[in-house]
Amino acid sequence: MSSGTYEISIGMNYPVSIFGGTKTLVITTNSVFGGRNLSLGVIYIIVAIVSLVLGVAFLLQHLIKPRRIGDHNYLQGSAVDSGFRDGPRQANDPIIIRKSSF
Repeated sequence: MSSGTYEISIGMNYPVSIFGGTKTLVITTNSVFGGRNLSLGVIYIIVAIVSLVLGVAFLLQHLIKPRRIGDHNYLQGSAVDSGFRDGPRQANDPIIIRKSSF
C-alpha cells in the first residue's frame, strides 16, 4: 500500500449506537506466515518438520520390523516378572497379591 489518504465508508448494517459502541478499522503489518511475529511462524515450521520426520521414522520401523500388539518380549524388569502372560487366567494359576508401599 502506498502512503497517502484513504477514505473508507462504513455502512450501518450493524447499529452500535444502541450500546454506545464504535466502529473502527485497524491496519497492521503481517509477516510471511500471517502474524506479526516471524519467530512464531519459524517455530511452527520446525515443529512440523520434526513431527514429519518422527512420523516417517515410526512408519518405517513398523513396516520393516512390525510387532504384535501387546507383545511382552520388549518389556524388562518387574512387568515381566510379575506374572503377566498372554491369554486368560486358568483355574489353577496362583493369585499373587502384593501390597504397594504408597
